[in-house]
Amino acid sequence: MLIQLNLNFWLAAAVVFVAIRLPLMRTGTWYGLLNLAGLAIILGWRVAASVSVLSVLLWFAAWAVERLPERVGAIAFATTLAGLILLLALHKLLFELGIGGSLAGPTLAAARGLELIAYSYFALRALDMLNAVRGGMRLIDPLALSGFLAPFFMMPAGPINAYAPHVAFGGGDAPKAPSTGEFARGVETIVAGLFMKFVLAELLRLWVVGANGDWPTGTLASSAVTFVYIFLDFAGYSAVALGIGRLIGVPTPRNFRWPFLATSLTDFWTRWHISLGDWLKRNLYFPIQLALMRRTGGAFPVATATAGLVCAFTFAGVWHRFTLDFLVWGILFGILLSIEKVVQDQFWRPFCQRHPRVVVAARWLGPVYVTFTVIAMLHLTAMTQMVGNDR
Repeated sequence: MLIQLNLNFWLAAAVVFVAIRLPLMRTGTWYGLLNLAGLAIILGWRVAASVSVLSVLLWFAAWAVERLPERVGAIAFATTLAGLILLLALHKLLFELGIGGSLAGPTLAAARGLELIAYSYFALRALDMLNAVRGGMRLIDPLALSGFLAPFFMMPAGPINAYAPHVAFGGGDAPKAPSTGEFARGVETIVAGLFMKFVLAELLRLWVVGANGDWPTGTLASSAVTFVYIFLDFAGYSAVALGIGRLIGVPTPRNFRWPFLATSLTDFWTRWHISLGDWLKRNLYFPIQLALMRRTGGAFPVATATAGLVCAFTFAGVWHRFTLDFLVWGILFGILLSIEKVVQDQFWRPFCQRHPRVVVAARWLGPVYVTFTVIAMLHLTAMTQMVGNDR
């Protein structure tokens, strides 16, 4: 879905850019209303209605977690968590069945409906909200919540905005009009994103595979070319969302920051799909590691960190696609990150302290190691499915 080629998308963005600065009601609520209107303009009233219904249901669940007695709140939390995850699993399963042409009638309609609201991203935002409210953060009203869960300009592929900044945004004053410099930087970010996605990525696609060909993944070199296309396409899309978010004043995380300059796999995930890496840390890695540390009394720090990483990236794998290839990719990436962390902490950093000149060489060799490892991992596991050659 090339939503940025839809004229209604830019019309909605222009309307929100102006209207969000009119203090008609609380900022978060007003933006939520404008966002639903934007979704209706771009994707149709059914999508806006679906987002509204899901947002209200989630609001009641979060209200129960926040306001009801602890035991009842815990039941509400567990029930909602299970429901979100089960619906995510259903969404992924329907997607895979749809690729095989096994869907028709109601199941096909359900698959399309979940895809239209970008449920993969919707679910992650909902889980982030649920965890934040359980941790004591204020629950925003249903309209404001809908603006957080399904922002029109982050459809259909993120980035994954965090709940905490949205709460602060919704409770503050209406966004001020950007200065000339801020406006220029926002437009520049949008134009750069459009250029990456619709010029550079498309030229590479036409040069390599033509109009309708499959991306080459048979060799490591061909997978590397394919990976460059994935970067240009996804980073370009994310930059457009970032630029619009800056212009309308809605918190929007940066999703890419020169990932090919990363000097370690850990560093890579602070540069590539940053919002997903941050979500995994907030909602899986740190909670799992902390729970295991408490259970073991801190006796096995390496094991608990490894368990947290492997669990987080296993989830990331099946979140991308509900297949064995992506499951293997997630598990292996979690294991590799764990090994790298142990090597860095116990050997590499002490070695660099004794030999400072090595750090300079690592700045040049590190990106080579990281890029090769990331591409090789995908090539050996899920690259074919990453670019949809199995569709």
